[in-house]
Amino acid sequence: MHPILKKYFALIKRFMPEKPKGTTIGLDISSCECRFVELAKIDETFKIVNWAVEKIEKGNTKEALTKLTQRFSSPKATIYSSVFGKGTLIRYIDLPRMSQNDLNNSFALEADKYFPFSSDQIYSDCHILDPQGKGKQMSVLAAAATKEIIDNRIKLFKEAEMNVEFIGLNPIAIANVFNTIPEAKQETLVPIALLDMGENITSLTIISEGLPKFTRDIFMGSQDLLKRIANALGMGVPEVFEIIRNPGEMKGEILKACESALQSIIQEIKLSFDYFTTEKNNEIHSLLFTGEGALISGIDENLGKNLDIKVKKWDPLKIVGISEEIKSADLEKNSMKLAVALGLALYDYD
Repeated sequence: MHPILKKYFALIKRFMPEKPKGTTIGLDISSCECRFVELAKIDETFKIVNWAVEKIEKGNTKEALTKLTQRFSSPKATIYSSVFGKGTLIRYIDLPRMSQNDLNNSFALEADKYFPFSSDQIYSDCHILDPQGKGKQMSVLAAAATKEIIDNRIKLFKEAEMNVEFIGLNPIAIANVFNTIPEAKQETLVPIALLDMGENITSLTIISEGLPKFTRDIFMGSQDLLKRIANALGMGVPEVFEIIRNPGEMKGEILKACESALQSIIQEIKLSFDYFTTEKNNEIHSLLFTGEGALISGIDENLGKNLDIKVKKWDPLKIVGISEEIKSADLEKNSMKLAVALGLALYDYD
């Protein structure tokens, strides 16, 4: 692997470095915004000491990143980032039990079996999910991203003069919250589904005992819903965004406007649930709903009714401390969109 990729790229982090003395930054780059969470660990408590969301104007991601760097508390903070969507893949495979080293050697020769790309087109990695297991079979998480996606992201960071230590995948980053923070891990003693509805992609991850067991990307998101609502109300998307949290008497009209798009997403979720319960012979007990889509009032209720499952909006920042210097009202307006950034910022502590 090229030396620069050794520094920047590791889809799954295996070996934990010495705990940082400063802060860590999780940097999430979506299709519409750049977001970061800056985290410190004080005694046994994680605390957010800084955060920001910057709009990507006219597709200029570099400019948004440059603005974000000016808001970092510490220029020496360790930065972690991630990629998502088309060109990224996560597979869960059952294999005969072996050591991680033997798995790495085997996987290097057989990666083509698990991904619809040739090995020279991707960066891939694998990790044993149950290394302490005693059975003859073991559960393996295999992840890959096309070289084009990673190389372009590295180029972007260099142009923005950002020293990023790690590039992962969004679903694994969110799952890391449950693996690292005990209060969150308690929620996954039984299998739960985590639905992160971003602007253009909705990511579904099923987590059990703090570890991801199933991942699926659905290529529709909150922008698909917001555009339909905007058309129905004769407004622009920015105007609609201001009323979706507290729509009042307009709630029914808003939900009706985005019903068809939401049903398409729900059908894909049902298929995934059916596959998981059949394949793993295990029921999903609840669904945690986060991301930009969770800001639309009433979507959680619709999901619960159609999926026949308990649905709860999940604010990832409720399980960490917040610095007294941060304006909590501003953070609360954006907290549903910061799950990936928080999971990335936690990588030095898992």
